[in-house]
This record gives sequence, structure tokens and C-alpha cells, in this order.
Amino acid sequence: YSGMQNKPTLRLKPAPKKAAQNAKKGRKPTRRGTKPAPTQDVPVQADSRVLGFHILNAVIHHHKTLDAAFAGQKKLDELEQRDRAFTRLLVSSCLRHYGQLDKAVSEHINETTPAPVRLCLIIGACQLLFLNTSAHAAANTTVQLVRQIDFPRQTGLTNAVMRNLSRQKQSLLEQLNPLDNIPPEWRRNWSAAYGTDAVKKIAALLVKRPGLDLTARQDAQNLADTLKADRIGAQTVRCYSAGDVTMMQGYDSGDWWVQDVAAALPAQLMGDVQDKHIFDLCAAPGGKTAQLIANGAEVTAIDSDSERIRRLDENLTRLNMTAKLVCADLFDHQVTELAQERDVDAILLDAPCSATGTLRRRPDILVRKQTLSVTALAEQQKKMLSHALSLVVPGGVVVYATCSLQKEEGEEVVEHILDEMKDRVTLDSFTPDELGDFAACLSDRGWARILPFALEDKHAGADNGNDGFFVARLRRLSTSHP
Repeated sequence: YSGMQNKPTLRLKPAPKKAAQNAKKGRKPTRRGTKPAPTQDVPVQADSRVLGFHILNAVIHHHKTLDAAFAGQKKLDELEQRDRAFTRLLVSSCLRHYGQLDKAVSEHINETTPAPVRLCLIIGACQLLFLNTSAHAAANTTVQLVRQIDFPRQTGLTNAVMRNLSRQKQSLLEQLNPLDNIPPEWRRNWSAAYGTDAVKKIAALLVKRPGLDLTARQDAQNLADTLKADRIGAQTVRCYSAGDVTMMQGYDSGDWWVQDVAAALPAQLMGDVQDKHIFDLCAAPGGKTAQLIANGAEVTAIDSDSERIRRLDENLTRLNMTAKLVCADLFDHQVTELAQERDVDAILLDAPCSATGTLRRRPDILVRKQTLSVTALAEQQKKMLSHALSLVVPGGVVVYATCSLQKEEGEEVVEHILDEMKDRVTLDSFTPDELGDFAACLSDRGWARILPFALEDKHAGADNGNDGFFVARLRRLSTSHP
């Protein structure tokens, strides 16, 4: 009888040797089928979906940034260009739609389903619902993936769930809401700050693949024509299926650098910087530094991270630009001494923040930061802005910017500084002409609050959105003292 080989065996003795050895080594036993998600140390095959699984696992379960998770998978280099591109598409799509996918999958499993299998199902559901993969291919590749990550006993469940999702595909697409991708705490915060309609627009943009924005060194319209792209804003060209940026026309000659259209605004709002000495604080990777140099400034670029300074140096070298590079914390004596040695006419402070304005390009933030506490960040931002104002010459300006949608990191920081330093600092309001296409973002107070849909209907291609930013310009009074 063929089934006899699977007949259960009656055990008369207690725990086997292996279990005893594990107990001796301090390892905790696990229930069958519930082993934890693999770590980054698990060997992986050079397969696009397997690599995608491990990258997503690093982001979701080990809280790695998306860049770090990709960098940790060296086997990506073994894939063909097409398969590497698919891996990136698969990973980014899973993160953009994570809330929707998790909701869809959760209807068919329970808490005993192993976390790695749940992640495989999310990958399969993403292919089925959002990447136009056929039901048959989505089910087969997901079952294969579960087997490849060493959960063969879960292949039956996986196949059944994928079949159910396939049958429900149309109704799921009608029911799943892009708002599900934004953590509830964030939705409440943004609804209170900007209204529910604004949050719906943000959610709709988050599921779109953003274009590639380039800042033109000189003639933006000419660059747009050359690359067959759209010009957006004063200096920005938006491309779409760009592929490998190092192979694009103008890369080697330094005609452009990668920079979101909204991220280009703070440096533009420095005003006339010709022959002025500018501190660019938290400068890496260098887009704003390059803008300032291109506009005639002498720039001291400061960043506390040595690896980021190295990247900044590489970027400036490609652009054939030079700046004084300083690896130091803003509060180091070295920075104060530099300001004492030579007057600093203006400072650009793009402060470290929660980065919730960059979700279009960094969807991992949606998954890594389900709860968001910005209290500590806001306190640090206040200290940085206050210190920057003490370094600039009397009459000089500090442009303060954060790529955050949280008012605690923007409006509230500036209000605090204006109150605390009211005898030494004033707000230097922007004008509609300075803001250009972002003129509608000018607040009554004179700063700019840029939401991700700020440029909708203004340019071809602008409906893909922009980074969210807060920008304010403060001027140190000419009679003030540090």
C-alpha cells in the first residue's frame, strides 16, 4: 500500500537529541510551521522573486531602509538587466500597495501563518492585482517562492489563497482603497492639518511610480527636448522610463543631476548667491550644493556622515564642480571656527526629518514607520536652526527646509524660533514670483508649505506629483549678536 510510507510513527521516548541540544544551547523551540522570517544572512538564489522577498523581508521585518536592503543583496548583479528591473518594480509596488495587499491577504490567513509565507502571499497578490500578471503565473510563482524559502508544507495553503484572490480580483480592485496604504496615525495627522481631500490626493499619488526628475545645469528646456522629457518648474526636467541613469545623455558631461522638482526649490529661494560664501548644512548627496555652485556661490558643504560626504565628492567630481567639503556635526567647534575665519553670507539648512514628504520615491517609510514620533526630531531641528542663525553674518539669511509633511517639523519649528529669537531674527517672506509654479503654496505667514500634489494641472507630467516640503527664509537682524 503506497500510503504506508507516510504512516505516523509512535514515539515512546521523550525529546529527541536535537531538541535537547538546542535547549542546551539556549535556543527556543518553535511550533511547526511558525519559524521566524529569515534574516539577511540566509543564502539566496539569483532569482528575481527570491531576491525581492529578501529585500522586502529586510525592510518589513528588520527595519532596513530600501537602499540598504538592495545594497545587501549582492546577487542582484547576477541577474539580467530585465530581471533586475523587475525586482525593483516588484519590491517598490509591494511597498506602495502594502496596506491594500495586507488587507486582501489577511482575509484568507490567520495569526498562525508564518510571517515569511504571509510575505510571499503579499508578493503574489501584488503581481496578481497591480502588475497585470496572469492568475496562473501569479499562483505558480508564489507557490514556487514558498518552496524556495523552505516552507514546503505551506504550498497547499499558498495555492488555495492565490486561487481565492484570483476569483475575487475584480471585487478586490473595487474595494481596496489607496488610503489603506497610509498608517492611520498619519491619516489623522494630515487630515487635521490639510483636510481629508488632501489626504486622498496624497494616497492616490503614493501608488503611482514617480518620474525621474533632473535639475538642468543650464538650459532646462533644451535638456527636456534632448531627452524627450517634460520641463517642470524653473530648472527641472521629468523623465519616465529612464533605465540606468549613468547611460543617459549628459550624465558623463555633467549636464544635470537627479533631484526632485520640489527639492530644487530651497536653493532657488536663497536669492542671488553670486560670489557669496554659503554654508550648505546636511549637504549630501549634493543636489543643492550643485545648484548653489552653478549659480555662482562659493560653497562650504557640511555633513556629519563620512559615507555621505564621499558620495557628495563623487557627485561633484562628475559635475566638474568644487566646494569645500567638511565632515562634521553642525555643533562641532570646527564649524564655528570656519564661520569665524570667513563670513558666512547665507546658510541652507535642509534639516534631518521624518521624510514623510518623500514617500513617492521612498515607499519603505510607509512600512518602517507605522508610528511616527517627531518630538525628538523637532527639538533637534529647533537647535540646528537657532545655531545656524548664530553663524550667519548680521543681515544674512538662513533658508530652513524639511522634506516632511508634519507641521511639527516645519511651521511649528519656525514659529518657536521667531518667538525665542524675536529680537535677533525676522521672517523674510517669499513672494509669489520667487515661488513660480509653487506660488499657490505661499502661506499667509510668508513661508511655503508644499504638498505632493502642488503642481497638478500646471505642466505635462506634473500629475505624477512632487516631494512634500516646508521652506522658510529667516534673516538675522543687522543689529543682532550671537
